[in-house]
Amino acid sequence: MPEWITPEYLRLSKDRDYFFSKAHKTNDPADWAKAKQFRNKANNMNRHLKKKCCSTAINENVKNPKMIWKTIKSIIHDDKKQSINSLITENEVVSDDIKIANKFNCYFSSIGESLACKIVSDSNNTNDTSFNSKFSFDLIAPEVVFDHINAFQNNKASGIDNLDLKLLKLASPIICHSLTHIINLSLTTATFPSAWKVAKVTPIFKDGDRSNTENYRPISVLPILSKIIERFVYDQLYEYLTYNNIITQCQSGFRNFHSTNTALIDVSEYVLNNLNNGKVTAAIFLDLKKAFDTVDHKLLLIKLEQYGIRGTTLNWFSTYLSGRSQIVKINSKLSEPKDVTIGVPQGSILGPLLFIIYTTTNNNDPVEFRKSVCLPYLGQLSHRIQRVLQNADIKVFHSAVNKLSQCLQTHKDKPAKHNQPGVYCIPCECGKVYIGETGRDLQTRLKEHQGHARRGEQDKSSIVMHSHKQQHRVNWKDAELIATVPSWHSRRTREAIEIYKHNTVHQDIGFVISDIWLSLFNKNLHRQ
Repeated sequence: MPEWITPEYLRLSKDRDYFFSKAHKTNDPADWAKAKQFRNKANNMNRHLKKKCCSTAINENVKNPKMIWKTIKSIIHDDKKQSINSLITENEVVSDDIKIANKFNCYFSSIGESLACKIVSDSNNTNDTSFNSKFSFDLIAPEVVFDHINAFQNNKASGIDNLDLKLLKLASPIICHSLTHIINLSLTTATFPSAWKVAKVTPIFKDGDRSNTENYRPISVLPILSKIIERFVYDQLYEYLTYNNIITQCQSGFRNFHSTNTALIDVSEYVLNNLNNGKVTAAIFLDLKKAFDTVDHKLLLIKLEQYGIRGTTLNWFSTYLSGRSQIVKINSKLSEPKDVTIGVPQGSILGPLLFIIYTTTNNNDPVEFRKSVCLPYLGQLSHRIQRVLQNADIKVFHSAVNKLSQCLQTHKDKPAKHNQPGVYCIPCECGKVYIGETGRDLQTRLKEHQGHARRGEQDKSSIVMHSHKQQHRVNWKDAELIATVPSWHSRRTREAIEIYKHNTVHQDIGFVISDIWLSLFNKNLHRQ
């Protein structure tokens, strides 16, 4: 029962149901009015109780997002968990649960291989550097196994063996010695039990057409006993990798005491250091599709061996990865098992750590981002910038402007018929010139600058800031449009990359990286 339900609401719901039942029998308008009255009261109380429950959960769990989302999910209706009644594959409607499960299993088991075959892989191109250190497993004591079993949360789902975690905890004082023997035997003989390699997969709807298998993502659940041995291997392997500095310092995902916050701090610090040194920072963001499902076992084992995991220990990882299969469950019906020959096990404890090893290089130096940059194509100006950046050993790739316009465009970017977009200049009595760009007419843009000056908003206009600090007079009457733009693009898109070699006042803060780009142009512009 949802936690926001109260006895008072239950009594009101029963009264509502009673009067609706009575109204259906008598069809008396008075009974219908009474039924609708109790329905409205019940609905209002339901909304009030949900709101109160959600507010209380948020206030009491400000530092615990997991509990907040748990409460929200218990209140909202999650239609992603609805049963799957039919699929359409190859112009055929499938409604039988077992056939649906088999269709899903064929799709989920083949998607990794179909993506991996498009990846150019060369096992001979791996780094030959080997570590002098050697990793080997330590045997486990029964007391440690007992503690690990009872450390698992009770809400863990059971695998294909239907072994309930609560039952395992109750039996742990009796079976921990036998289970310890099995785990130690697995580690010493390099044999991972086959029964622990079978994953139970449940399709979860994402969005789109419910009859299309591509609109579902698989949720894999492994046997709970396999997670116990994986926990021991993970702890020992992670300690070895950390002690030998094998995991790069830039890795923030899937690590203890690391998160997106640590990744943002590292990147921000790197960018700020480049800013202080007058350097350009260009970043490339990649989204790896089905990253875990496309891990090549052969390459992974080669990397493990390079990092000091050899002999019996390496053979254990080989048996851990090989011989795996999965079964899809649909409405309590199971599919035929399908072999999984690629990727690290989904839903496993070791999977994320093995993926880190797979993507880690032997070089722990900070990653250099200043190698290439993608800029919107704006005609001849783009070629000029490209020549300058290439002299600075930065390769330039051009893309269509409209790919950036949606995220960069503001209300000031919308051109009107009477507007004359272009580049304008505002001279100061000291000889410096403010260079700016507008998508409207020049007079409108000047009024904005003058308005900032009257209101004392120096931080919103660089020319006003310069005039205020230096006590110089701005020659507003001499401002002019020095170049028109025949094809208007988003103001922020253009201002983010356009550089003018003038003795200028810096443009508006937030729209141009003037210090970095100008230093680059001053060094290389004379070569053009």
